[in-house]
Amino acid sequence: MSSSFFLPPDAIGDVQVFTGASNAVWNKPIGAGLVWLFACGGGGSGGTGGSSGSLGGGAGGGGSGAFCSALFLASNVPDTLCLQTGVGGTSGSNGGATTVAALGLNQALITLGGGAAGSDGSDTQAGFGGTFGSATLSPWTDAAICFVSNHGYGGGAGGWGDVGGDGVANIIGSGAGGGYGNGIAATAGGGVSGALGYWSIPGGSKLGPDAQSGYGVVRPVFLNTGGAGGGGGRTSHAGYAGGNAGGFGSGGGGGGGGSAGTGTGGSGGTGSPGVVIVTSW
Repeated sequence: MSSSFFLPPDAIGDVQVFTGASNAVWNKPIGAGLVWLFACGGGGSGGTGGSSGSLGGGAGGGGSGAFCSALFLASNVPDTLCLQTGVGGTSGSNGGATTVAALGLNQALITLGGGAAGSDGSDTQAGFGGTFGSATLSPWTDAAICFVSNHGYGGGAGGWGDVGGDGVANIIGSGAGGGYGNGIAATAGGGVSGALGYWSIPGGSKLGPDAQSGYGVVRPVFLNTGGAGGGGGRTSHAGYAGGNAGGFGSGGGGGGGGSAGTGTGGSGGTGSPGVVIVTSW
């Protein structure tokens, strides 16, 4: 398999991508010899920064969905797969689960849980990062030539007297935590470090603007990142919003906490949706 997770060099085959909270059906192409499947659950949203008349804790970043990669002999794959892809979390909601099932069976072959939303900050503490999604597998996966699954990654914690916690960048990424809101002591949100030579996303500044969103890369590697955390508010300034997740299955950034004079906390970034990619040749 190529590192792009698509067809090997010079191969002629079929690639189908399902995403966006879809319920879809995949039919095995006639003459296929091998089938490769990649899937992940949706990412959770970031939490909302704390609101008060004095200070506010940063919100936690959203967790990422679980993911799997599998290569099968086509003879071991049902003729028809029923696919449901998880939604990305919005406004404090969790990411949705992605399921792969065989037509006519009352059991999912693979379930990839969505990441949880980051918790909101408050005037007494920062929010916690959202927990990762988990994979539930059936014995069908034992028939794979090669199979790997992994839970997702937890989101970064919000800041309380310090900067927000960083998100994780990987195949699927988590969101960073929002910064602490407290006048001149306000802090930046957490960032997302680059992986495999790709660029990092800095945390949102306490001077604004809202935090940057994550990104997704398909070629030559498959990489998705969560959003950065929003900066905490200075005196008489609201917290800044966390960045939206990029690509697939990743968590949104947590919002920054509000400060004295304007206690509104920043909103959390949205998580990105789950996906199922089925490649056959």
